[in-house]
Amino acid sequence: MAIAKNNYGTLRTSRAQEWTNYDNSAFYETIDITEFKGFAASAGITNGCDIKLSTSHWEKARSVLEVGAGYGRVINYLLQHKFLGHITAIERCNKMFNHLQKQYARNENVTLLHCDLHNLNQINFDRTFDVIFWLWSGITEFSFKEQPFIIFELTKLLSNNGILIIDTMPEFIIPLNAAEKTPSSSYTCQMHNTTICGYWISKDKIEETAFLAGFANVTHLNYTTDTNRKRLLHFLSKSLVRYPNTSFNERTHVRKIFMQHPIYCS
Repeated sequence: MAIAKNNYGTLRTSRAQEWTNYDNSAFYETIDITEFKGFAASAGITNGCDIKLSTSHWEKARSVLEVGAGYGRVINYLLQHKFLGHITAIERCNKMFNHLQKQYARNENVTLLHCDLHNLNQINFDRTFDVIFWLWSGITEFSFKEQPFIIFELTKLLSNNGILIIDTMPEFIIPLNAAEKTPSSSYTCQMHNTTICGYWISKDKIEETAFLAGFANVTHLNYTTDTNRKRLLHFLSKSLVRYPNTSFNERTHVRKIFMQHPIYCS
């Protein structure tokens, strides 16, 4: 089942010396799907080694959400491994979304959303999710200002005991085709006459953001892909009671202060 909810308008150009995830859109709109699958093969994740490591979290879930579904790697894996719940997948790229529609539009257990992670609060989701996948280092293609905001928004979509699973590269690991990371943890990749910008987020920053977003527990799992690439999974577990010694108003105040911090504001 495909639902076109294309809520974004003209892609924005980042200000001087700054970038946002919108600046990476040109690459995804120009790359061939087959070549894109080749990148997944080079990374060693075609067979879903990352999803397999997360099996205990999703195998009994009623509903899962994947953000940045790409060509359907995660959807394929879940369906092939007899996942019985409902799959919702978000993809902003027009080319990728059209590909997903051809593959899954008739599958009643799959809902496709053509939308933008920046606008999650504008989407009327018909359910909450037991698991949210943000894999293949998808978070790193958002700037350090965007990353916490989107984690906060994803938190709202989780069920009471839901879990957000994020994949990143370990420290000092350079992405394929990327220039070296700068001291600010940013990096760029030059492909198809376009530039992909990225920002490596540390375990400490994930834990800090998770704490302020209301997650109860964060664990990390180092793993090696099928092509011996080092990667890192982060499991952010949610709880209704994150700050037992503070009131709801106090927790809300803390989060407002966090989101108004200069490094997270435009």
